[in-house]
Amino acid sequence: MTTDPYYPKDLIRQIYEAASAQYGPPGDDDVQKVLASLPIQVYLSTGFDDLLTLALRNQRKDAAVALARWHEDIEETPRGVSTDGPTQERPLVLHFYGRAAMPESLVLTEDEHLQVLQSLAAPLDEVFPPAVRRAFASSALLLLGVGPTTLSGRTLLAARRAMTKRFLRSSFAVLLPPPDDGSADTSRAQRYLDAYLSQQGIRVYWGSINSFSSELKYRRQSYAQHLK
Repeated sequence: MTTDPYYPKDLIRQIYEAASAQYGPPGDDDVQKVLASLPIQVYLSTGFDDLLTLALRNQRKDAAVALARWHEDIEETPRGVSTDGPTQERPLVLHFYGRAAMPESLVLTEDEHLQVLQSLAAPLDEVFPPAVRRAFASSALLLLGVGPTTLSGRTLLAARRAMTKRFLRSSFAVLLPPPDDGSADTSRAQRYLDAYLSQQGIRVYWGSINSFSSELKYRRQSYAQHLK
């Protein structure tokens, strides 16, 4: 057994490299494809993979990639990549918890999540590109694939609070409903979560990411038809 803290991170890099060779073209309702079609300037990814960046480039968008610099081992944004002025045609994808291609950037353990929280006390311009700080402070946040009550979700929301000095816009989360065992406890648990998250400024879509993606695509298409 190895005690090298970078061993599991390098193992993740190898796994993602092997998996990336098997990526096929996304389906029409694939969540990355649907998100890439939206007129968004800044995407914040909690995943280690590059699927969102690939989906954006498949949409002929020249996506730039950046990392949150939680510690000094994470290198600066690569030279030649502008993170100050993203546009809908050239959006920015920020990997909040790191990127598999750069194992030293990965946030895996509870201690590393605590390090993320500690870094929020430092000047934030040392951690986030300016465009990300502006987006955090002025835009609604949609949480897909990360629960707002998990360690990762709470850390992400703490970072947003640290960058927001004024009224915090509503956030939205896509969550699977509690398992339905046929009792009243199921609906009671869902109502409790709705009320609790509402106090945090978070509105919930109850369903899978795939169902959310399909509904979002359908509503956008319906809206576009309505405008004609």
